[in-house]
Amino acid sequence: MSRAKPNASAAKRHGNAHVQILGLNADVADTTCASVLLFTDQRRYVFNVGEGFQRFCVERRLRLASAKTNAIFLTRVDSSTVGGLIGMLLTMSDAALASHGGSVDGLERRIVDVRGPRNGVDRLGRAARTLFGNGRAVALEENGFDGIDGEAIVDDGTVTVRPVLLGRNRERAEDGGDTKRARTESASASEVASYDVKLASIPGKFDMAAAVKLGVPNGPMRGALVRGETVTLEDGTVVAPNMCVGLEQPGPRVVIFDAPTLEHVREALSRGTSLFGNVDDMSVVVHLASASVVSTSEYVDMVKSVFGGAREQCAHVFANSKAMDEVPVFMSSARIQARLNAVHSGIFPDENVPRSPPPSPSRAKDGKRDKVPSGVANAIAGRNLFKFTLIPTKNAGSDWSGVPKYVPTAVYKGDVEAKTRELASAAMKPTPPPSPSSAPRPGADLPVPEYLQKLKLGDVELVFLGTGSAMPAKYRNVSGFFMQFGGDGFDGNIMLDTGEGSLAQMIRRFGVESVNEKLKHMRMVWISHIHADHHVGLPHILTYRAELFRRDGVEPPTIPVVGPRSLRRFLDFYGDLERLHCDFIDLAETTSDKWASETMSPQIARLRAALSGSDLDEIVAVPVNHCAHAYGARLAGRRGWSMVYSGDTRPCQSLVNASRDVTLLVHEATFENGMEEEAVKKRHSTTKEAVQTGIDARAYRTILTHFSQRYPKIPIFDASYTERTFVAFDLMSVDFSELPKLPKLLPAVRSLFDDDDEIAKEAALGEDE
Repeated sequence: MSRAKPNASAAKRHGNAHVQILGLNADVADTTCASVLLFTDQRRYVFNVGEGFQRFCVERRLRLASAKTNAIFLTRVDSSTVGGLIGMLLTMSDAALASHGGSVDGLERRIVDVRGPRNGVDRLGRAARTLFGNGRAVALEENGFDGIDGEAIVDDGTVTVRPVLLGRNRERAEDGGDTKRARTESASASEVASYDVKLASIPGKFDMAAAVKLGVPNGPMRGALVRGETVTLEDGTVVAPNMCVGLEQPGPRVVIFDAPTLEHVREALSRGTSLFGNVDDMSVVVHLASASVVSTSEYVDMVKSVFGGAREQCAHVFANSKAMDEVPVFMSSARIQARLNAVHSGIFPDENVPRSPPPSPSRAKDGKRDKVPSGVANAIAGRNLFKFTLIPTKNAGSDWSGVPKYVPTAVYKGDVEAKTRELASAAMKPTPPPSPSSAPRPGADLPVPEYLQKLKLGDVELVFLGTGSAMPAKYRNVSGFFMQFGGDGFDGNIMLDTGEGSLAQMIRRFGVESVNEKLKHMRMVWISHIHADHHVGLPHILTYRAELFRRDGVEPPTIPVVGPRSLRRFLDFYGDLERLHCDFIDLAETTSDKWASETMSPQIARLRAALSGSDLDEIVAVPVNHCAHAYGARLAGRRGWSMVYSGDTRPCQSLVNASRDVTLLVHEATFENGMEEEAVKKRHSTTKEAVQTGIDARAYRTILTHFSQRYPKIPIFDASYTERTFVAFDLMSVDFSELPKLPKLLPAVRSLFDDDDEIAKEAALGEDE
């Protein structure tokens, strides 16, 4: 028996293939761009990796960091599409190192292929490498393109991918020489890529009866015929594929289309059918532009011009927040938030979530099409996790089975046990002061400071944007804090640490319109140390802030960013990609001796100027025991309040000294009690150690944060310590005027989690989030 391959087919058995919407933008007003997954049984292709990507994958159990993910394609190279990339790469590296004993010796480094407009991809790579040391198990490979439209950038036997660029003819400076490197001011000035993806041909159906009649035996020869190979039987009979295999079917064709501004839309309209050529074989077009863009008549005209020649069955899937009905992206976290709201609606607010389920997919109750442009034929609202099946072709079309069902918050609140509600109600009742004859106890409550009694609701508020450690996860985002001031003529706000997704968390807490105003009045950003879970969200915050000013026709004012000296290098390189409009100040220049110096340094002078008019008088860097150039912060308010944020640290005397008699100590508690050896190794604190720091410093209140992502429940610590201690949750809002009653809520919160069947089930199964 023999086989001949001169006319072998390029057809590919894909198994199953589909396009899926990963709606990272659903509840954040399109400040992050949706991701798209092109799935085949053999390979995965991801388009855009915005902030929240890896957290989304954890919640939905999507293993997109696996070896089957062959390439990442970027439609734009800015913070809306790459905000989750650096965190994802670092997480992939840490996971690989952990499985290999923590060493790269003998470990094959994983290469992550990132493709997009060359100018942006190259600059992104330079910035990303400032955060990657030599000991990383993952390397970024930039494969940017700037060639002629229609040239294939990937042809791997499964798909052929051809980019189409918009905006590349806009005037921009070239790198190198004495010419200043161009920096993107906004999406309207950037190159944007769309991707024309063609799957390999689908083999024809094998005709078993014809093969038997021809004498083709079971086994490899039949597989060879399906692959388009001619075979020779033992008796010398030559069997060609067309004798027992049906005709190949052309592979499905998909376009991932992005035109983020009307300038891009107009360019696409002017190019018309030349953009993608003949489109009569197109199966689906995924539109990534925001709701504000796709709702315009110009966008509809462009779709008709560019895609008007597509067959009637071609679907247009719109993946914007309006199409997704703005339902929560992270439903597990939203569920916890709703249940906590039943304990205290002020400390655990939930005013920025839908109150009722959205209408049925792509249709409103009155029968009119909902959430999609009315002038586009076969338009579909691309809800979160919506799939469009490509193969098998008999099932091609919309698949809504994976779209999560939205549960109104009232349902979650209704599940809260009466016992928990009674404990929450009891916590609000005044309690008598301790008897003077009572023996002092460690952690016993302290008298309410006089200055704190004078603070009113809204004067000083601290919002916990993320309370987890290491990487975003199901119940907790990574570190981030927002602090705002009001009353008595004070205003403004600051941020302390900005882990990935901090901007999105702000929008979930306040709503996009309120966040827009708050960012315009932000005075400074303070970063504790160089670890990615504390600062990777910073570029998105700074670029989004700058865009808000540009929308008003105003040059964005510079904002101070205080951070470790190693952060400057990352910001400098990232600034070549997008202008950040920030003034970097080294943490080492803001220690207590610098603030106390009779000769005010230029750095302190700039900070004092930025904080003028706010209630924050000074913010002093406190050296802590974690990594090089790691600091905590002591904040002093003009109305007498004070706060210390530990950053990441082992227990250390410098932090105790800084926290002496402080109003509020926010201390990391990464590890549970009993894990002291691990805490020492990673240079973090246990729950007991964090609480003890507050006791030793006589802090009026201590709030624990930065919990290991393995522990969604509140940590366990001795009851005698709880009179001054509380536990942080994502989106928790602590008004300083309510600090006295905060610890009293802890029994109700404990009860809430004790009765949480979902978390209890995860704990019983040993599920590691």
